[in-house]
Amino acid sequence: MSCLTNGEQQKLKLGFYVISDKKLPDTTSGINMIDPPVYQYLADGDKYLIGSPNIIEINGYKQLQVISRGLAGTIMEVRTLAKLSKLLESPLDNLLKRPQPLALGFRLIDPKDNAKEKIDLTGYTLVLPAVAVGNVGQLAIDILISSTQMKKIGYVLSSGFIPIIGADPYSTESNDVCTSGDIYYDPDSKIVSIQIRSPPVKRLNKFFNDVKQFVQMEKIEKVIILTSAWAHTRNDAQIHTMPMRYIVSPIIEKNHGKKFKELNWLPLETEKNPFTNTEELSIPGGGFAKKLYDFFITNEIPSAILLVFCSEGDNVPDATGLIKYLSGWINIVVKQTKYPSSWEFLFGNPAPSDIY
Repeated sequence: MSCLTNGEQQKLKLGFYVISDKKLPDTTSGINMIDPPVYQYLADGDKYLIGSPNIIEINGYKQLQVISRGLAGTIMEVRTLAKLSKLLESPLDNLLKRPQPLALGFRLIDPKDNAKEKIDLTGYTLVLPAVAVGNVGQLAIDILISSTQMKKIGYVLSSGFIPIIGADPYSTESNDVCTSGDIYYDPDSKIVSIQIRSPPVKRLNKFFNDVKQFVQMEKIEKVIILTSAWAHTRNDAQIHTMPMRYIVSPIIEKNHGKKFKELNWLPLETEKNPFTNTEELSIPGGGFAKKLYDFFITNEIPSAILLVFCSEGDNVPDATGLIKYLSGWINIVVKQTKYPSSWEFLFGNPAPSDIY
């Protein structure tokens, strides 16, 4: 294994690499993470856009794993950089002169760069998922974005989620990329949505604060968290009624309580905490939904949780039902109800016929 010079290590940290055509081994045995993933766009000498890398060690060799359109699983040995760095000295030097990565937080795409009008989110409803049972909230956001043809207007840089990058999940013709947290909006429905595409890996206090600042700065009216809960934790009353439940802050209850009664919605039932002997709200399997909701309550941000009881498996029907549940409350202008193109291989390829 070759050692890199200080200059090459600096380039490595900034995330500018050359790709080889080596493939990952079929087994993951012997793979150890030696650096946390970095959140960078990469480019080779031809400025080809690739993905978010991990520095990993496979059988004693330091290598680079990247994920990108058509290159999933591609790796290169770090020592290759030492051999080719002189050939790419000029492009790399130019790349190194670029500004340092943005600080963590929410970033709206600069209208000047996109030749778009300034986006005003005043009075909008923010809808975001919690990573929970069956990923129902995330699937529901995918359906919402596809069906209302939302436009991407920004992204979220957060150390709380595993960084990823990939092709546009909503169009096979697009050259855009998706990340672990992207922001979309629909001016007709006055909805802004955050899609989260990777699981949390640490405490989310910073992410919660970033959401709060985004809501306050953009003057967003209310926040709705979509999540799910384990079906096997239901009590008898929940088993014999609709699988949807809601939790809302006092201000939303005051303004929309009559609407909820007209829709025959059921609030989430409290449970007795055996340790404190008090009635509490609990969402088993609901991810960070309840913590984020409590955070919003503390900061006096109007918020709600919509959830569905479910189990792991094919959760597309649960996600579709959750969107229909949501549309009963807020006005969603649907151009065409459709699933994202990225769902084509949601369950992988068909089983090979020779196994039967």
